[in-house]
Amino acid sequence: MNWLALTRAGFGVAVLVAPDEVAGHVGDRDLSNGTRTAMRILGGRLLAESAVCALRPTRCVLKMEAVVDVIHGVTMGGVAVLSRNDSRRRAAGANVATATAFTVADVIAVRRHEPPSAPESITVLQWRNTLAERLCQWLLR
Repeated sequence: MNWLALTRAGFGVAVLVAPDEVAGHVGDRDLSNGTRTAMRILGGRLLAESAVCALRPTRCVLKMEAVVDVIHGVTMGGVAVLSRNDSRRRAAGANVATATAFTVADVIAVRRHEPPSAPESITVLQWRNTLAERLCQWLLR
């Protein structure tokens, strides 16, 4: 398992277990139930993403992680700016910060990536790598 996947998984667990703390308290005001649920869904997405990318990610797999984080950061930036709901704005602001941090980490991981010396022998990883290659060709032309 790589350091980025471990970090993402740890943050995903933190979001699932303590969404109010991750989004930041303002005085004694907790997140609304809807915002808390959305944060927990994000925690689940982070865990799923870390599981998919944990074992021997290719350069394209890492690039797709960056794309997901950029999309997440941009959409949460829109929510932070446009929402009139304080709970939602706070959670969105926290998400922009973490999505930015993960995007930077993804870019560093892409730049440091060294291709494997042998072809992948695990079928699930072959499928993941093939899908990532196709997405890279389509999205990042």
